[in-house]
Amino acid sequence: MKKIKVSVIMPSLNVVTYIEECMKSAIRQSLKDIEILCIDAGSSDGTAEILKKYEKQDHRIKIINFDRKSYGAQVNYGISIAQGEYIAILETDDFIEPNMYETLYQEAAASKADYVKGDYKKFFTLNNGEYLYSIVRQFEKENVKFYGKLLSPHTFDYLYQSDFSIWKGIYKKDFLIQNQIRLNESNGAAYQDIGFMEKVMAGAKGAVYLDKPFYYYRMDREDASSYSIHGLRNTQFEFQKLMEYSDCSKNFYKRGIYLHMMTAFLNEYEKTLKKVRFEFELPECSNYYTWFADHIWQAMKEDIVSSGDMEEKYGDKLKLLLNSPGRFAEYLKSEKNQFRVYMENLTFGRPAQVIIFGAGHWGYEALKLLREKENCQIQAFVDNDKEKQGLVVENVKVCSLNQALCEFPEAIILIANETYYLEIKMQIEKERKGCAVLCSFE
Repeated sequence: MKKIKVSVIMPSLNVVTYIEECMKSAIRQSLKDIEILCIDAGSSDGTAEILKKYEKQDHRIKIINFDRKSYGAQVNYGISIAQGEYIAILETDDFIEPNMYETLYQEAAASKADYVKGDYKKFFTLNNGEYLYSIVRQFEKENVKFYGKLLSPHTFDYLYQSDFSIWKGIYKKDFLIQNQIRLNESNGAAYQDIGFMEKVMAGAKGAVYLDKPFYYYRMDREDASSYSIHGLRNTQFEFQKLMEYSDCSKNFYKRGIYLHMMTAFLNEYEKTLKKVRFEFELPECSNYYTWFADHIWQAMKEDIVSSGDMEEKYGDKLKLLLNSPGRFAEYLKSEKNQFRVYMENLTFGRPAQVIIFGAGHWGYEALKLLREKENCQIQAFVDNDKEKQGLVVENVKVCSLNQALCEFPEAIILIANETYYLEIKMQIEKERKGCAVLCSFE
């Protein structure tokens, strides 16, 4: 009997819309020496029947009918029965590239790493059923030098602020067992990966990150835990458990916990605030604000962390949030409206060709708003992501800046990328001085 190289744990609950696409991507892996553990928590929408169909077709698939609706408990059970040398977690509303586990396993075997990860693509579904992708890279700018290197994650500060996803990699099973690394078994599928990744990074002696996206992460499932209005509550619970765990572990890197906490607090507070229409005094925000703020202020007082440990724009937002949640809410409200107000006020007195720079969420929003305007002819999307170039989004092609400027030399360029708009402006100026540029983010 061949050795099982990777055990793929697939926790499921009522994902009938997505399970076929996910399962096909698992069984079509180029690495054949895998087992696929489907831990189903009582699906009632047809998911279980589809899993049984595939189980009959492929002996590597094992279905476990689980009695708890807990993502953490489902994954933990999968780890406990896994026969593979490495563990992978595939969420059943997502899918993966055919060579994902083979590539990650080969790197793990060669480097002896405790875990190996790739990048991923987040995506949402357009009105015509096509997917719009955006690559999420672990390292950018000056940090790309860390790709492909055997890293020691234990005190690598940057990772604690940026690597939160458990499903984009594989983990050595012996490493997880020896370090007693498991997910919290709270109900539902709510943020249990926070503690898992902290424990992994604290215990790992070696890790490798590859500069290739293998995993496709769905962004448009409305009932996903990441869209829950209880994000702050769930995040607080995970950090409380994590801090209890770290108090009992001499090897734990407490600075890492607070680096992660600052980022998670800022992100989750912002998401929750938008869901409650910026009413920061509502309990979904106010009930958890003080706990996070007190812990972060205390860590800053003890010189464990500072807002300067974050990128400047995020550090400034965190300081604003810690000092005044009310002013933070006003700032976010104005920031949210800025793009839409700018677009609504944008008019073209005569026929104009327009190129949208950014084929992501902002670009898609810009496309919809521009199509409502007179005298506006949208010629192309521009994106620096080479994997997007050549795609067609809502009948508009995606190309490089150079190609777009050659084909439409008189076009106006609308920047639809909030994160990198300054770099994009410099890129456009370098490519063609004097080109007409529109940008709402300044």
